[in-house]
Amino acid sequence: MEPVLISIIIPTYNRADLLPETLDSVLNQSYETWECIIVDDGSSDHTPEIADRYTQKDARFKFFQRPADRKTGGNGARNFGFLKSNGKYIKWLDSDDLIAKDLLQKETQLLSQEKTDLIVSSWMYFDSANTHFPERNRLVKAAPKNGIDLLNKMGELGEFTPPPSYLLKREIVYLTGLWNENLRNNQDGEFSFRFLNYCTSIKYTDTIGTIVRKDSTEKAMQKQISGNMEARLKSWQCIESMIEARENPQQLAAYIEGHQSILYHELKNTGNWKLILKFRDFFRKNIKSERSRKAKAKFLYYQFQNFFS
Repeated sequence: MEPVLISIIIPTYNRADLLPETLDSVLNQSYETWECIIVDDGSSDHTPEIADRYTQKDARFKFFQRPADRKTGGNGARNFGFLKSNGKYIKWLDSDDLIAKDLLQKETQLLSQEKTDLIVSSWMYFDSANTHFPERNRLVKAAPKNGIDLLNKMGELGEFTPPPSYLLKREIVYLTGLWNENLRNNQDGEFSFRFLNYCTSIKYTDTIGTIVRKDSTEKAMQKQISGNMEARLKSWQCIESMIEARENPQQLAAYIEGHQSILYHELKNTGNWKLILKFRDFFRKNIKSERSRKAKAKFLYYQFQNFFS
């Protein structure tokens, strides 16, 4: 089997301090048939100079500025990068994350003459202190055979897989469409939902292939959760509407219900009753099955306030 060209697409914005480590993880791959498309989203630091330096170091790196006629944000940069790519398989990599040296080698070893839409690898978190957190591979161990089963297993286990842990066949992107440039949160979840619907053959490697950078301070994590929750919920409403439009929406019941439960309890635990009520249609099953008297009292209180506001 001839080597398969892999396109690694990296959107970046003001990552001068972190981008070199990410690009080095690409440069050090034991598998050599790849191209790396870097798209800058309008950085004001030295990110463009660093990216350009790598194009001079190795011709497999290609650097572009996001055109002014595309929307700002990582999704617009990703979409533009895809249009500039040529690989048969695509890997989406954020500019502060890393991939293991043998990841592409392990993934391409699973490719054969038989149909393979997607390869999924294990992953783990690390932080700025270079502390590594336990690997995440429950989905890999479960090894669902197609995208619908993988989505339902995500809902059942309360898990997700970051985009760099996927190696996706290019044709699937043509079928499912590119990243939604209007989303600013959970865009990877919405995009993954769409392309997994078209994946009929999935293979897995238990290699810890993706190392995702994570801010380890609880304060920063809570700030991110509270500030982005409404945007997250809007993206999940979008996913729910796509599920309801299916001929058989119950086919993905475990996926949507699992994530509704996660989001509901996250809001409930932080006391964000107003947001639960704002998205009451999305949380209708969770609210209906609520047994806590305290929660029911809170719902009545905020509904009463809204009635007279």
